[in-house]
Amino acid sequence: MFGLARTSVGYCHLDKGCHFAIENIHAANGIVKAPNGTIYVGNAGVGGLYVLSQEETHTLTLQEFIPTGAFDCMIMTVSDTVSDRPMDNLSVDQDGHVWAAGEHFSLKYAGSRV
Repeated sequence: MFGLARTSVGYCHLDKGCHFAIENIHAANGIVKAPNGTIYVGNAGVGGLYVLSQEETHTLTLQEFIPTGAFDCMIMTVSDTVSDRPMDNLSVDQDGHVWAAGEHFSLKYAGSRV
């Protein structure tokens, strides 16, 4: 479940319709566009931040994947196993810094009953 890249980001135009801007990325959740045009998409499954550039065809190209982690926590990429900072609710401040909500070790609680 967590290792599959099955989410996408779409682009829609009122007159021209919709298409996939990028397909088959892992757990896409939260998207924001920075003042310089860079698109950021959070990974809500295992954590991390996709850094994308927008092409003239309104498609997105992956430029970088930034894994998340903090201090002496293990930092892993999507191709590895599980990071400790799933991301959602992205925002860019006036200085171009990306802010995201993250839940520490959220997968530890997945499937548990409260």
